[in-house]
Amino acid sequence: MRTIILQICILATLSMSSSPVYALSDSVANRQVATEIGPDLSLAHALELATQNSPRLAAARAVVERSEALRRQAGKFTNPDLEVELENLGATDGDWLDGAESAFRITQTLELGGKRGHRKSLATLEMDQARLDLAEMQSNLAADVSAAYIALLVAQASVELHVKALTIAEELHNAVVERVQSGKVPSLEEVKSSVELAEARIASNRSIRVLRVARAGLAATWGVETFDFGHALGDLTNLGEIPAESRLDSIWRQSPAVARLELLEEIGRVRVRQERGLRIPDLNVSAGLTRSLQGNDKAYVLALELPLPLFDRNTDGIAAADAELRMTSHEVRDERLVARSELGAVYRELLSLREEVRAVSRSALPAAERALAVSREGYSQGKFGLLELLDAQRTLLSVQEQQIESLGEYHDTINELEHLIGGPLVVGDPGITAQQGR
Repeated sequence: MRTIILQICILATLSMSSSPVYALSDSVANRQVATEIGPDLSLAHALELATQNSPRLAAARAVVERSEALRRQAGKFTNPDLEVELENLGATDGDWLDGAESAFRITQTLELGGKRGHRKSLATLEMDQARLDLAEMQSNLAADVSAAYIALLVAQASVELHVKALTIAEELHNAVVERVQSGKVPSLEEVKSSVELAEARIASNRSIRVLRVARAGLAATWGVETFDFGHALGDLTNLGEIPAESRLDSIWRQSPAVARLELLEEIGRVRVRQERGLRIPDLNVSAGLTRSLQGNDKAYVLALELPLPLFDRNTDGIAAADAELRMTSHEVRDERLVARSELGAVYRELLSLREEVRAVSRSALPAAERALAVSREGYSQGKFGLLELLDAQRTLLSVQEQQIESLGEYHDTINELEHLIGGPLVVGDPGITAQQGR
């Protein structure tokens, strides 16, 4: 009977320490437990669904179309005014048209001081800002989808691990019950194995609930409450490459976030030039014809109208625009410092997590496997009791859970870092984040 338990222990060692349980590419147990219906899901498909169904992106695209229309409108000239006038009506006691005159005038406003050019420049910059806002919103959505997808991969790995652990606990419990019934071990060992089995079942059920929540969370990113996708594809063990911090800084300087900050300053400078242009009044040019209604007398009229800037030279408007530009420059500088500091902090966190993942895989996991092997051998020789064997199995399970958790945190941090720089860490690296898939 001890040989049976030894075989179960060997099975536990092989099942819990051989191929990584978080690879998830062909997890039959995970597919059955999760009761998944539908085709397998890739991150690229999840991002496509989210992009197609996002109301936020649809609204941002409408804003871009609006800004493009306003830019075209900003470049148009002002319309001329047509004036028709009748003078001297009823000036005599006779016919009320005696002595009356008609006048026709067309007036065109000529914008001076570069007003039209400044208006076009500002509208162009605002259009660029709308496009950058759309790109930023797409990046935010990609980060949200990636985070939900990573959570789903972690949940799938957890289910696979705990289903295997439950299977091992059931087999071990059956073997212990048979051994107790044969009178070779006290009934206390059956109680211990029952407790272990109950805990394994609770952990397995909990992991399944977490998996269902993770699936619903991913489906929510594309605006649906129900989902019909199957297994989420992805390998958490793919750590990818981490570029040097100097390379990361170069990528960040070319990101949409930095472009947006530079654009804000340029908009401020154009507004200052626009306010300065308002100092110069516009010139109204009129041309027309005046003629008598009772005769053939007529005269051509040409007029120029220029307001005199005696009281208002828009000095306060210029001062306000200058102050706003300085305020924007300080805010942009502060945002740059904060973003660069956050980027460095996340980068250092990523390096730390990579070392943690390697430490778990290279040190903690092999040590837990050796501890289980020693406990198994000692139990087979009667040196250790069932409690020591169960404790070794729990330790290995705990280390494997820590491995999955560390891998999830590692990829979450990559997702955060790529969101900050607005693109993948390494161009061409498939990864498992939406920024890399874009």
